[in-house]
Amino acid sequence: MAEFDGFLPGPRLSRRLLLRSTAVAAGALTLAATVPAPRSSWPDGEGVRIAFLGFTGMTVLDLVGPWQVLRIADGTARLHVLAADSGLIRSDSAMGVEATATLAGTPGADVIVVAGAANPFPALRDRRNIDWLREHGPKARYLTSVCTGSLLLAEAGLLNGVPATTHWAFREELAARGAHLSTERVVRHGNVITAAGVSAGMDMALHLAAALWGQEAAMRAQALIEYAPEPPFAAGHPEQLPPALGAALRESMRTHVAKARHGQPHGL
Repeated sequence: MAEFDGFLPGPRLSRRLLLRSTAVAAGALTLAATVPAPRSSWPDGEGVRIAFLGFTGMTVLDLVGPWQVLRIADGTARLHVLAADSGLIRSDSAMGVEATATLAGTPGADVIVVAGAANPFPALRDRRNIDWLREHGPKARYLTSVCTGSLLLAEAGLLNGVPATTHWAFREELAARGAHLSTERVVRHGNVITAAGVSAGMDMALHLAAALWGQEAAMRAQALIEYAPEPPFAAGHPEQLPPALGAALRESMRTHVAKARHGQPHGL
């Protein structure tokens, strides 16, 4: 994890809030159980307002993973899934997530989490996403992204000269949009926290939880979801693959990115 000067951690979570987070943990173990009907304003309460920006074609784990961590870390947090349009957001794995609010009906948030996608270019071209981020991103307490979600932040001009990361196949796209490219799994700079590809969103959310509510709250959430990865293969980066497999994957992803940039379908 790369950390840069200027990151200001939030207050530590009190014992009362820790106990409250435990009480809601069981009920928060499914996204569907916490998603209310679409509405245009934040629910009443004093908890942190966390907006997850989703869009058609997003990678569902980019949203659901951090949601799970943050929902368990503090039961008072007020979470919304935002989208340009109301209704079901169809992910790139065909799984749907219901938008609980629209961008037009949501006047900012304390924390913004931007999901990514295997093909982020349609979301990048949707000016509703970019305009909302450009307006509300600078006012957020924390501005975060998962995977290619950082491209949306950069497209909105929020990562100019800022150290940031993204999925390894889209690093050139991020650098071309003005960010100072990092290859770390999680990068923090000031109030901006970006994560690399997909699963790195879980790590980002734990860093964010510690910043918002203290290290003990984040550690408690990590234990409750039993996040202690032991993958069967050391293959989390192309460089770790057998040479032929790694070369083939890199070439396939170069083709995918090039075709996606020009609106041409290309399966992963």
